Amino acid sequence: MSILLAAVLLLAGGGAAGLNERALAKLDAGDFDGAVTLLEEAHRASDDEVIVKNLAVARNNRGLDHLNHGRTWKAVSDFEAAIRLRPDEALFRVHLGYAWLKARDHGRAEGVLLEARRRHPEFPKVYDFLGFLYYAKDELERSIEAYEKRIELEPNDWAARQLERARREFAVSADYVDRSSNDFTLKFLGSGANHAVADAVLVILEDARATVCSDLGHYPVDRTMVLLYDDEAFRKATGAHDWVGGLYDGKIRLPLRDFGRQKKQLAATARHEYTHRVIADLAPNCPTWVNEGIAEWFEDGGVTSHDAIRRLAAEKAEIPSFAEMPASFAEQSDAARVRVQYAASQSFLAFLRDRYGLGALREFVLGLGRGLEVDEAMRKTFGYPLAELEVLWRREILR
Repeated sequence: MSILLAAVLLLAGGGAAGLNERALAKLDAGDFDGAVTLLEEAHRASDDEVIVKNLAVARNNRGLDHLNHGRTWKAVSDFEAAIRLRPDEALFRVHLGYAWLKARDHGRAEGVLLEARRRHPEFPKVYDFLGFLYYAKDELERSIEAYEKRIELEPNDWAARQLERARREFAVSADYVDRSSNDFTLKFLGSGANHAVADAVLVILEDARATVCSDLGHYPVDRTMVLLYDDEAFRKATGAHDWVGGLYDGKIRLPLRDFGRQKKQLAATARHEYTHRVIADLAPNCPTWVNEGIAEWFEDGGVTSHDAIRRLAAEKAEIPSFAEMPASFAEQSDAARVRVQYAASQSFLAFLRDRYGLGALREFVLGLGRGLEVDEAMRKTFGYPLAELEVLWRREILR
């Protein structure tokens, strides 16, 4: 009976061709699950090349949607299925390599991307992700080579910026040496006195990890790369504005002049930057103001969470709404504006933590990691959307 019913349904939908048409409509509407289901049914009924191609595209597009919403393993499954259907499609292999990068499995990512390069040596996007991979692995010469090849094949502004960053870092780190602990690899200029400082910095980093990971409930499994610079080398390597006192861009970068005088501040900065490291695992698409607000809280443990924003409000500084916060703080040159953004973010995230508890704040971050928008994650976790929570914050903190 079920076989007959299936046959009737197939005929009612216009056969494989009808299923294909309905699937394409769902694909256009962003219903990836519906499109894949219909196209798989069509594929069982027909080996038509158009249906095979459309099913591969639908699996690829659903994989990208999974990646955008933090469902990395489901993305891997979809990209692998797309490759089985269309093994000569370069983009599917590149996307699978990207998924393994997101999963921080550099070995699998490299294997997939090198196979993509072997099959499609003239496909520019292969070199985007190889450059990114080798940069993350601190293989800077290979990263530079990949980005140069990408730009040779097809000029691209993003690749040009990445190439510039890799070249800057390579120019100042040629004489650096490594020191490792259980969870960190520290690179620093290898003069004699610096070895003792490096050991002390590793202790500070391990302490930062213990604090942040305990509170956020997540312990990264792979070592974190940390680079120590003097001020001049830090600016050269990062291109950062003068107000930037530390940076996380897949690696933690710390300027250090006088360890004895900076030890306390270095510990605070280490907690701040390692928070970004953990959030990169939990919620890769976390908005900057949320990310920075949590990191600022960990920097001083909430002791001065509201001091700066209250002082700025008393000085009649314009306090921006969080919905209008910029995508990046580090790229802004106006230090006064950045101070307001940091102060507001720190205060608001501390307000949420104090009002709803650490567990709720962690759930909010995990919601973002699952691909929820800020409003939806806040409704699910705190019971109110962003705009209403912001009104409460202004009323309680800035009154």
